Amino acid sequence: MKIYYNILLCGILAGLVLYCPYRANAEKGEGRELVPSYKYMVVYGTGDLNKGDVVEFFDRDGILCGRWVVKDQGAYGLMAVYGDDPTTADLDEGAKDGELLTIRVNGLEVHPPEGQPIWRNNTGTRRIDLTPLP
Repeated sequence: MKIYYNILLCGILAGLVLYCPYRANAEKGEGRELVPSYKYMVVYGTGDLNKGDVVEFFDRDGILCGRWVVKDQGAYGLMAVYGDDPTTADLDEGAKDGELLTIRVNGLEVHPPEGQPIWRNNTGTRRIDLTPLP
């Protein structure tokens, strides 16, 4: 029985060692880790996109809210763009309602023709087409 207890304890400690730095980096926006939450909006769109391009959405604090690797030339999504979970005060998972979002493709900022998108929680599916800034 003691050996099972030790194995369980080692597993829990290993999980904490791996999980805590991940969450701390996500909070600071470092390493651009995506932290899902139960709050989200779903987006998709078209643009000058190639297979393998990476489309990312960020909140005003630079927190990564959504990431999509392009599978079909010229289109991205359906993709979740996550919002901040108010029950985790020590962690910023994403955007807050009404916050402007920044979009990057392969690290370069892009500007949708209809303007910078605003994050709204669970508002259905939104089409956001992308055009690179000159």
